[in-house]
Amino acid sequence: MHAWAEVYLPGAGWRGFDPSRGLSVNDDYIAVAAGQLSQDAAPTFGSFRGEGVSSMDAEISISVLDNKTATFDQAN
Repeated sequence: MHAWAEVYLPGAGWRGFDPSRGLSVNDDYIAVAAGQLSQDAAPTFGSFRGEGVSSMDAEISISVLDNKTATFDQAN
């Protein structure tokens, strides 16, 4: 998971760009959070004090509920 930038272009709508991969955002990208500041879109938060933890894993599961949720209009 990582972030990408989006810009509103009059006449074209919102367009995303992934600078880490040098690609335009397409249907392979799935937005799970959005925010002006990075902390507004953090998938997890909290703190841990202790020993024996060296990494954190995250997992996202996506299911299509019906045809209405399967369509996404990027212009809106």
